[in-house]
Amino acid sequence: MERALDLRGVKAEELARYAAPPRPKNPNLAQFAPACVAARRLVAAGVPFVEVVLGGWDTHGYVAESVGELLRAVDPAMSALVEDLERERLLDSTLVVWMGEFGRTPWLNAAKGRDHYPKAFTAVLAGGGAARGRVVGATDAEGVEIARDPVTVPELFATIVHLVGVDPAARYASREQGVTRVAEARAVQAILG
Repeated sequence: MERALDLRGVKAEELARYAAPPRPKNPNLAQFAPACVAARRLVAAGVPFVEVVLGGWDTHGYVAESVGELLRAVDPAMSALVEDLERERLLDSTLVVWMGEFGRTPWLNAAKGRDHYPKAFTAVLAGGGAARGRVVGATDAEGVEIARDPVTVPELFATIVHLVGVDPAARYASREQGVTRVAEARAVQAILG
């Protein structure tokens, strides 16, 4: 695993595919691209679960500036990660999940930011048995109300655990909660490939 995390031998051109042209105001954004390269290498080395985090999405003020910088880091790194997993024939056995913990208001607040909005949000699932090119669910044109095919958070989690090979209905003993189910919902068939 140490070799997978050692990026000194990674070619500059490969790293460049994952990174936006430099100019981030937040220096932590520059770490996202190398972290995605390391994640791909860890998956190739057989690590079953890898997490890459990019903070800063809690944009209660000046959303255009802050989210613009975040997207400049996310877009090239996420697309290069998925492309490379596909090229290395790892995507079918690797589930990539991109999501936050809840949505953001579709309107700006007084500070030109977006507040917490748990009513609707987006999650992206790629590979690992998820259906390709499929969009499940939609909001109205303003992004305020769910217009069709809602997926609840428990259903999303049940789908994720199903895709990684765990039965969402399985029961496990827990010291804190006694016997509990992995997920209190069913996997969403429209998401499954």
